[in-house]
Amino acid sequence: MNTLKINGIGMVTALGLNKKATSAAFRAGIENFQESHFLDGNGEKLLVAEIPLEKPWRGKVKMLKMAARAILEANSEANLDQKQEIPTLICLSEKNGLGLELDEQQFFNDLQQETGVIFHQDSGLIRKGKSGCVSALQYAQTHINNNPQHLVRIVATDTLLTARLVNKFTENRWLLTRTTSNGFIPGEAAVCMIFSKKTPESTFSLLGKGSADESYKEGDEVPFLAEGLTAAVKQTLQSAKQELSGINLWFSHNSTTYLSAKESTLTELKLLRGEEIQFQRHSLTQSFGEVGASAGLLMLALSKDLLPFGGTSLITMANFDSRRAALLSRVEHYG
Repeated sequence: MNTLKINGIGMVTALGLNKKATSAAFRAGIENFQESHFLDGNGEKLLVAEIPLEKPWRGKVKMLKMAARAILEANSEANLDQKQEIPTLICLSEKNGLGLELDEQQFFNDLQQETGVIFHQDSGLIRKGKSGCVSALQYAQTHINNNPQHLVRIVATDTLLTARLVNKFTENRWLLTRTTSNGFIPGEAAVCMIFSKKTPESTFSLLGKGSADESYKEGDEVPFLAEGLTAAVKQTLQSAKQELSGINLWFSHNSTTYLSAKESTLTELKLLRGEEIQFQRHSLTQSFGEVGASAGLLMLALSKDLLPFGGTSLITMANFDSRRAALLSRVEHYG
């Protein structure tokens, strides 16, 4: 197990344009869902979780602007020189037609230009949706373990507020409407976290991770049993050699399809088997809506503040495809 230090965090969400505002609003139970110009199949306005920037940007430009703000905030908290080149991993939506279509190299170059930050040659993009943060964290731990003097920056940015995506989700009956009460509210967010080698004052550890595919398909005659997420959580706990009773926080993302509203609940029931265990439970989408590829890193960043005295967090994610993922992490604060 490799331990790291979290040097800086930046957030841009519908709840706040920086980490402090976002975290405070989330802890207070605030949400910022508003009617939009997008219409559902009945011609009624859809609720969205939109980030109010200076201009009404959409799509790739909005993703760039959000990511740039998050990067610069994290850089400032970490006291980084803007010219300091560090490996940067950018987590984006998966390539399955349910994410934003973009030229990856152009986006990579545009983000450097937008921030004035030059990324290290070991930087790159990860197109795995919400579960991309797990791969990025594993890379960060390995890279810093091999290069103790290095820092690693992880960025996640995504927006679902484009006409193409909203139309696609409406066709699939995935969005919350008057006639689809178990749908989700589309949103957007960007997060940045900067890691370095551990210090005596504060440490972060990725204890375990797991992933699996959900075999159930809409319309199947067999009941939905959340087997994919259950398998991912079991794998995560086994890799960390830890029981569910040892966690302090379960942070779930459960909004991807009409099934997801009960996916975490079913998983918890199957794992606990009637045993009563006390830990915090939070759902990202109840406050932020569906934020796509930003969800995993956003939950990780928020969990640090939800456990001010340290503790262990289980974070579970559901991609738009059948992929399910989980990670177990621990934050310790000393002094």
